[in-house]
Amino acid sequence: MGAERKIYERDRHDGDAVACLLAPQNLAAPGVDTPTVYMRGFDQVLFCVLGGVANDAQATLDLQVRQCTQANDAGGDSKVLAGLLGNKAITQMTADAAFSVLNDKWLLHIRTEEMDVDGGFDYLELRITISAQDTWYLAVEAVRSTASYEPVATTNITQVVP
Repeated sequence: MGAERKIYERDRHDGDAVACLLAPQNLAAPGVDTPTVYMRGFDQVLFCVLGGVANDAQATLDLQVRQCTQANDAGGDSKVLAGLLGNKAITQMTADAAFSVLNDKWLLHIRTEEMDVDGGFDYLELRITISAQDTWYLAVEAVRSTASYEPVATTNITQVVP
């Protein structure tokens, strides 16, 4: 007789809805900081930046994840998130020749262990920097999730050596 196996399917985001941090809009230089995302009780977050039309071919865009200790401190104590593999940022994208028909997406994945939680940094924000006298049509979403995997069964293997 074979052992029965059950497959468990769960919502990997545990019901946490997609948070629209910035509704689609034209953002002008120098840029903006998004509202903060509270990370206590969550394992990871995925920032999704949806990029549209820029006002000219030389327009540049920088994205940088920052961490802070308060939800509404206007960036007063925010600092660059130095992740496991370096700073969490996407730097210096240029609109180039297709500036009037851009349709781009940039993703930034952050795990909680990359944050300075011992220092009280429970919030993340995305700093968007746009080159001088330029505009860029952008929207920003964030999806938080917790681990929701079934534990892996371990087998106790005993070996008899003659």
